[in-house]
Amino acid sequence: MLEAGAVSALIEALMTENVAEEAAGALALVVRQQDVLEVVAEDDAAVGSLVGLMRRGSAKGKENAVAALHEMCRSGGVVLTQRVARTPALGGLIQNILFTGTKRARRKAASLVRLCRKTEPMSVAAAIDGGWDSEYAMARNGWMRRSSGFVGTDVSVSVSVSVGMSVPVLL
Repeated sequence: MLEAGAVSALIEALMTENVAEEAAGALALVVRQQDVLEVVAEDDAAVGSLVGLMRRGSAKGKENAVAALHEMCRSGGVVLTQRVARTPALGGLIQNILFTGTKRARRKAASLVRLCRKTEPMSVAAAIDGGWDSEYAMARNGWMRRSSGFVGTDVSVSVSVSVGMSVPVLL
């Protein structure tokens, strides 16, 4: 795939509106290969394009984008995970996916947050400023650890946000 230029084509396709969502899904699969991951990680546009897709994509596109970022961080090590964690607006986008995304997208987003925390622990103030506060609140309440036990069931969760109000969320 590398020699044929397919990986470079997938990265370029992330910037093409009508195929970006499919390209993100394909990247989520192929970055499991270390040599492919290295090529994708070297391209600064790849992470930015995936984050952009999390902002503007359909539900499936957001799911594919967060899955690709998750796999990149899972396979890419500390330096890549730190680079992803520092991406502007990522916290707010993940927060949105945690509340409104598909089941798979929510699972990948929560796992991505955990990976980012392992490599770059955030202070509470930085978490609030970066948009990660609701995920912190969910983790503090044990929701993230219990969520896997509620497969196929609607769960009502009350999440405290930084302005001091509780918002019921149906997941």
